[in-house]
Amino acid sequence: MGSILAGIGGGWAFYYIWRMILSRQRSREFWRAVPAHASGILRSEDPDDVFRHYRMLIRQTATFGTRNTLAVLAGLVPLAALFLLSEWANQPEQRVPMVEVRPAAAVSGLPASTDWATTRDGGLLFDRREYANSDLSLLGQTLDHEELADKRAFCAGWLACLGFELMLFETHRLQARLPGHGSGAVVVRPQAFDANPWWPYLDDLELAFFVSAAVGGIFAGWRSSRAKAAPA
Repeated sequence: MGSILAGIGGGWAFYYIWRMILSRQRSREFWRAVPAHASGILRSEDPDDVFRHYRMLIRQTATFGTRNTLAVLAGLVPLAALFLLSEWANQPEQRVPMVEVRPAAAVSGLPASTDWATTRDGGLLFDRREYANSDLSLLGQTLDHEELADKRAFCAGWLACLGFELMLFETHRLQARLPGHGSGAVVVRPQAFDANPWWPYLDDLELAFFVSAAVGGIFAGWRSSRAKAAPA
């Protein structure tokens, strides 16, 4: 419930901060100007007039794009803060003993005494308490049982790693793809709240947060439109 409320609040805040910086009036002015200037460029026979329309189109597009980018970044601040708060509040429930590594090919040299199982999605499931007095070797990285309690991603490329970092994963760089496997990333995380189809990239609480944020933003926009349309 906390993730849902935090998501709705973040989505609501995102919308109002975004609209505070990029108002509906500015958006309407821009989208009215674009076809007018484009039509002027195509129909005008005067080179000076064509250049004037072209210059205005470029300037208004750059101004609108810059303002919209700033509005999105500003709106993301409370959303990111609430996501951090939600992750922190749910951390005790997420630190369960069972850990999944996907894909299983990332793990090698498991001790014969280790009790492990493969999942139907190609992951490897084991109890991290079995490594209380030893370490697990994963793609050249040694992880003890405490480190296995955190969600981690081994990723190839800065964009993929950035995506995982934004989701608060501890990231490690993959130098190459796994042999015989098409995946460009390896995910390690405790198996908690794993009922949704986007696991292990998103757990149920994270998915609830982002869905709620979308709902909160849409509802805020709907309320704002109704308030402006209502007669004075």
